[in-house]
Amino acid sequence: MPHPADLSNLAPRDLWSYYLLLFDLDLAAQGAAETSRRKHGAILAQLSQAHPRRAPWELDTDALLVWLAREQIAPATWRSRRATLRMFYAWAVRAGHLEASPAGTLPGARPEGLAPAGPAPARAYGPPRAVVPTLWREALEQFDAYLVMRGRPETTRTTRRQELSRFARRNAETPPWEVTPADLLAYVTADAELSAETRRARRSTLRAFYSWAELAGHVTTSPAKLLPEVSTPRPLPRPIPDEDLADALDRADERRRLILRLAAEVGLRRAEIAACHTRDLREHAGRVVLLVHGKGARERIVPVPEHLGRHLLTLPDGYLFPSDHPDGHLSPRYVGKLAAEVLPPTHTLHTLRHRFATNIYRASRDLYAVQRLLGHGSPTVTQRYVGLDVDELWSVVDAVGRAPLPAPSRLRESA
Repeated sequence: MPHPADLSNLAPRDLWSYYLLLFDLDLAAQGAAETSRRKHGAILAQLSQAHPRRAPWELDTDALLVWLAREQIAPATWRSRRATLRMFYAWAVRAGHLEASPAGTLPGARPEGLAPAGPAPARAYGPPRAVVPTLWREALEQFDAYLVMRGRPETTRTTRRQELSRFARRNAETPPWEVTPADLLAYVTADAELSAETRRARRSTLRAFYSWAELAGHVTTSPAKLLPEVSTPRPLPRPIPDEDLADALDRADERRRLILRLAAEVGLRRAEIAACHTRDLREHAGRVVLLVHGKGARERIVPVPEHLGRHLLTLPDGYLFPSDHPDGHLSPRYVGKLAAEVLPPTHTLHTLRHRFATNIYRASRDLYAVQRLLGHGSPTVTQRYVGLDVDELWSVVDAVGRAPLPAPSRLRESA
């Protein structure tokens, strides 16, 4: 568990996961039945999904009442949800998270004249949570809470959750702690058409899950330790040609054009583009720099070309690519889809990032500078992004060709 001071860095949705886990542990310590714990967890999960931008202790009595009354529910369901809210916030008071419970004055039935606000809103941010078989649900929830405590970003947690949910559905009748190495190997290698990258991602997720299970005492030895490594071929850099980028910019509207420019001129990933906010713009020595929220929760400062920087400063406050959800932004997947609609079929948004890396290296011949600008943890990864034209290699080859060849051994002996 993190030190309380570390909680300030967690997003509201991660705070919900953290405190719901603590509440569940408290219920277990008090001897609450498994069915009761599941019921309370499900109700509180619905509450958290309705308030993804607000931490648990930011909700007042009015907010809880609005949530209770947002849809037409039976009186018994109202009382059940109210009881869960009262238990959760009473625990929060005992644990010192709140001075007073906002659920203490909730009415035991829907007040007269308080009509439903309509059906519960759908999740507007991020992909839907995958369906998990009952036997696996608690294990995957605990693993996700563990990832939250380790500070893993939402993107990583979503990838792990989706992959483990897929594996769980294929082994729905087998408890997670009874899975064998053969079961794991069959899953990783089951589909012959899977790319090496996908098989490697599956192996990585299973090793992470069962390493945690070993630490938590669920298994004596991780069955995933026996999974063989998956070698993946190193792809060649694929920077988009200038003429293809120019054609895409001509076809793009204002929003798509900005997406393309952030990838091509600043080197951003699609997830980084989606999360761009005007508060991340900074001025340094009269120029604009951008605070980028990168992969693996790593942040970096990237200079912005002058013309693009001036344009960014004219945009209204908020996310550069807002969604319909209040204070939300487009998903990375949708950003990639918007770009694909104007790019040629042979190129994706990521090839614009390859173009950025290639141009930076040509100008600087400094691989470390490229690595920093791209936000890579290793220069080995950066090398995959830098493409060199054959014309640039002629001078190197010609220099070798001008060097005299060594004389044959018989000539050296005669000399």
